[in-house]
Amino acid sequence: MLADGSTHMTSPPEDSAAQNLAPLHSERASMDSFLPLLATYVGGFAEQEEMMDRALEQADPVELRTLVHKLKGTGAGYGYPDISAVAGTCEAALIQAGPGGTRDLAVLAAHSELRVLMVRAKKALG
Repeated sequence: MLADGSTHMTSPPEDSAAQNLAPLHSERASMDSFLPLLATYVGGFAEQEEMMDRALEQADPVELRTLVHKLKGTGAGYGYPDISAVAGTCEAALIQAGPGGTRDLAVLAAHSELRVLMVRAKKALG
């Protein structure tokens, strides 16, 4: 809850998870035949991050929910269960927050954590 009593804010919170930028390795990284698929998946994160940022800037919770729902569904399949879990948390927070969801503290915190995980996954693949 913010000082004014609301749970809404306009910028992502600073989070201790954001400080952990250790590479996030896929559970499937040891499968040589899977590496090209993994590289393509993680290579698409930059575009997905841009689309999520745009959805936040335009206060479009429906678009943000669609984007995080896709990550929730694909993350574990590519060996990133944490990405699936945090995307699921973000999606649930968006549902809970309703139309103003893109400014909700829980949504912003989950979005921030999701972005950190995506950066860490990109870092692992170099």
